[in-house]
Amino acid sequence: NATKELAIEKTLEGIEETWRALDMDMVPFREGKEIYKLRSTDDVFAALEDNIVTLSTMKASKYFVVFETPINAWEQKLGLVSEVVEIVQKVQMSWMYLENIFVGSEDIRKQLPQESILFDSVNDSFAKYMLEMKTLQNVIKACTGSQPDPTPGVDNAMLERFTNMDEKLEKIQKSLENYLEKKRQQFPRFYFISSDDLLEILGQAKNPPNVQPHFKGMFEGIKKLEMTKPGTNGRKTFASTAMHSPDGETIPFNEPVITDGRPEEWLNDVEAAMYAACKKSLFETLTHSKGMKKEAW
Repeated sequence: NATKELAIEKTLEGIEETWRALDMDMVPFREGKEIYKLRSTDDVFAALEDNIVTLSTMKASKYFVVFETPINAWEQKLGLVSEVVEIVQKVQMSWMYLENIFVGSEDIRKQLPQESILFDSVNDSFAKYMLEMKTLQNVIKACTGSQPDPTPGVDNAMLERFTNMDEKLEKIQKSLENYLEKKRQQFPRFYFISSDDLLEILGQAKNPPNVQPHFKGMFEGIKKLEMTKPGTNGRKTFASTAMHSPDGETIPFNEPVITDGRPEEWLNDVEAAMYAACKKSLFETLTHSKGMKKEAW
C-alpha cells in the first residue's frame, strides 16, 4: 500500500514539475506594436491530454481519498487551462481577421461606425490581456491566476475576459456579414467572390484600378477594363472606356463609364455598358455580314 501511495505521490510531483516548466508560447503579432499572439499550443495540449488522463486514473484508485485535495486541485486547474487556451485561440483568430478590416480600411469604418467602436474596445482589451499573459509567462499563472502547485483555488477572470471578447467579436462578425450581404444584393456578381475579396474591393473606393484583379472572379469573360486616370479629356474622375477578354479581344464601350466612388455602384454601370457594347458589336457584325460570302466576311 505504501508503495502504491508513493507512486501516486511521485506522479503528482511529476505533474507539478511539468506545469512549473511550461510557459505560454507568445510572440509579437506585428513589429512595432506591443501586441502579442499565441504562437503554438502543441506542448500545452499534449501535457493536458496526458495529465488529465493520469488524474482520472488516480481518482478511480482506492487511494484517492489520501490525495483527494491535490488531485482535485490539479483537475480544476488543468480544466480551466484547457478552457482558457481554447477561447484565446478562438478570439485570436477572429481578432486577427477583423483587425485587418477595421484597422486597415477607413471606408469600412465609415460604413460600420458602431461595429468599429466595438472592435476598438475589443482591440484594446485583447492587447492588454495578451500582454498580461506574456508577462506572467507560466501557463497555470496566466490562465488560472494561481500557482503551478496543488494548492486549491483558481481565478476565472481570464476566462471571463476572453469569453466577453468572443461575444463582442461574434456580434461584429454578424454585422459584417449582414453588411456584405447588402452589398451583394446591390451588385449580385459579388456572390461569385469570397468575403475577403469583397472586403478588399469595397475598400478601394478611392482607387478603382485596384479592383481590376477581381474582375476575372466576377466576369468570366473579362480580364480587365481600359481605365483612364483623372485629368484625361478634362474628366475629374477615373473612367472606363473598353473591356478586355483573357484571349486579348477588346470591345470599346459606347460611352466612357465613370468608375469612381462606391464600387457596388459603378460596377453596375460598367455591367450595363458591357451589355450595350456587346449588343452594338453584334449588331455591327450582323450588318457587315449581309451581302457577303462567309469566306470573305
